Amino acid sequence: MPEVFISYARANEAVAKRVEAGLKGAGFEAWRDDQLPAHSSYSQIIEQRLSGAAAVVVLWSEDAAQSQWVQAEADFARTHGKLVQAQLDDRLPPLPFNQIQCADLKNWRGHRRHKGWLKLIDGVAAVVRGEQLTPSVPIARSRWNRRSQWAAAALVLALVAVLLLVAPKFLAPANQGPTVLAVLPFKTLSAADETLAYGLWEDTREALSRNPQLRIIGRQSAEAMANEKLEPEKYRSRLGVAYLLDGTVRRAGNRVRVSVNLVRTKDGAQLWSATLDRNLDDIFKLQSEVANEIEGRIRGRLAAGGGVKPVNIATSGAVYLIYSEARAALRTRDNSKFVDAQRQLKQAVRMDPNFAPAWATLAVAERLQQPLASNDQPTGNGAEAYARRAITLAPNLASAHAALGFALGNHGPVAEAALRRAIALDPNDVESLNWLATVESGRGNTKETLALYDAAIEVEPLWWPVVLNRLNLLLETNQQPAVDRELARLDRLGDDLLATRSRIQVLEWRGDYSGAVEAGLAFYRRAPHSGREMVRDDLAKLLLELGYDDQAWKFSHAPPGADSVWRNEPSGVARFEALKVPPAAFWRNSPGAEAISRTYLEMGRGARLAQWYKDGAGSPGQLLIAVGQPDRFVHLAPFVALGLQQSGEPAEADRLLAAAEQSLNQMGTPATRRRELPLLRARVRAVQGRLPEAAALLRQAVDAGWLPPAPLFKPDLNTDAPLALLKNRPEFQQARTRILAHKARERAELRLGRPNGG
Repeated sequence: MPEVFISYARANEAVAKRVEAGLKGAGFEAWRDDQLPAHSSYSQIIEQRLSGAAAVVVLWSEDAAQSQWVQAEADFARTHGKLVQAQLDDRLPPLPFNQIQCADLKNWRGHRRHKGWLKLIDGVAAVVRGEQLTPSVPIARSRWNRRSQWAAAALVLALVAVLLLVAPKFLAPANQGPTVLAVLPFKTLSAADETLAYGLWEDTREALSRNPQLRIIGRQSAEAMANEKLEPEKYRSRLGVAYLLDGTVRRAGNRVRVSVNLVRTKDGAQLWSATLDRNLDDIFKLQSEVANEIEGRIRGRLAAGGGVKPVNIATSGAVYLIYSEARAALRTRDNSKFVDAQRQLKQAVRMDPNFAPAWATLAVAERLQQPLASNDQPTGNGAEAYARRAITLAPNLASAHAALGFALGNHGPVAEAALRRAIALDPNDVESLNWLATVESGRGNTKETLALYDAAIEVEPLWWPVVLNRLNLLLETNQQPAVDRELARLDRLGDDLLATRSRIQVLEWRGDYSGAVEAGLAFYRRAPHSGREMVRDDLAKLLLELGYDDQAWKFSHAPPGADSVWRNEPSGVARFEALKVPPAAFWRNSPGAEAISRTYLEMGRGARLAQWYKDGAGSPGQLLIAVGQPDRFVHLAPFVALGLQQSGEPAEADRLLAAAEQSLNQMGTPATRRRELPLLRARVRAVQGRLPEAAALLRQAVDAGWLPPAPLFKPDLNTDAPLALLKNRPEFQQARTRILAHKARERAELRLGRPNGG
């Protein structure tokens, strides 16, 4: 029987139970969230049930209209043609759901002949049959005849002719689009006040970014340009910045003084300045006054039409300082700082449990920090709980909704709804734009993904995550002229680090490993210490792929013992097992789970890998939840399935491989993953025993330019356990020979000496 998903607010649970009973009485299966299995991830199970449901019944009420869960579920159902609605009180469904048929259950007590109930059941039956429900507002039938249509067409043509004559007058050069403003990092004379200054700067620029008439240059680009100590005109020529705002922060005891200046870039003229003094414990009043004063002045001068006043969530000065320091550390994306930032944020929410920004930032920290040996609550679940706490405290806090999307792995309808809500609240939130692009990229929506990346780069031209993500998509879709234009743009902007990392990415994609290593080493020799850290992992990965293991580990940030795991040495596995990692934490860790899984199979210990699966997941669906990302799931599934086969559980191995096939069918399009998808399918087919198909797919991937990527996989296909099942086939030997020959040529061009093992 087809299953019907019931979406409702907790306050309407009694009605939801009656609906469930009525649906079952009408011959349908019905599912509510009280049927969640123990120890399961709430959001993942919800998404699985939504995807599998034949119809989704949404029970609208005052409470339901305020529920993010209900709105996300309704939006998913509407998008997928599964939506059936009912109204429980006088509150109409929110836009756009008020344009779709809605059964009236305001006075329904469970009677099966109730008019509203009959309409609901008819709607469910229609959706299950594959019919689309019509809008609730009838569309008037057109009475135009052919003569009327010709007359209307003539009128339109006449209007077009008039517009062509008068448009030049009315569309004369004008500044279309928002005014571009760069808020430079606030300076301070004392190192002890740096985190306070950072927090004031960050919150001021976020408050200004809510003005739809302004485009605020992102934090990383503003910092990079400020560090060059450029003249105002350079900001205009490089980034199109029309105005600069800079400020200084000074503290004496418990008093804080903030001075700000607004400068026009085309001539360096100072248009406005102000100085404000406040007590530190009144920090949010100070921040609010600074942001309101600046926004108001800029609105009056530059952004006719006005903006949105910032709303700040009060806390003590002490909590704000701790939060600011942790937030600054996280935004460097330096994982060596994540543990301390996580600890500080937990301290902040203990001191002030109602400070929503700290809860939102803690959610991001939890998702970023994935310790291998942790007995805490699973990272994804903890991050989700923290993000929801932030939303409960501050429903209109953009960073809280963004944190929820990130906590859910940027995957599924709830994550997507959260990210879209964050962007609606703050269109200049580059992290939300970047994370939503990940959602669209996973669907293979290249045009939408590039539009989101472009929007983020407009705000943050030098933010490396979005720049490298966009560049990778251009490479995947074979847009070589656009790749060349992007490299030229980065050279013009003058950011040596980002230009180098981008060039490394392009060279590696093209198979020029020697050129990529040389570019990284040249930067490493000339760059200051702070810049080198970002290139170290790039160099480690490339050197591993070329077989220079010893040199690679000198650059890597990997934890102790990772080198012995890479070499498939028993000592590496023993060191790992001594950590006594909880099974759920094992599967969350990337690339640790991939490396250990490969090593277990190389050592003939597939049964131990199967035990990790049974202890940490137990089913394909739970493994998908545990690893958190469909991409990781399809990478790991063939290895785990091999372990299950070796431990005498072929039926469970088949279930896992079937689930991997289903995930692969939902991953992007061949245009965006022409190298990776055939290879992933080849592994699955090989473990299924479909060797001719697997061999053909392997050849397809290598023909498209695929090379084994470190540190997930070793350079020699003989060490890739699923693919090694093809050893006796000529296609495998040809692919292996091509890969090894290619890397030998690159090593000869690089001339670093003799690599390990060859």
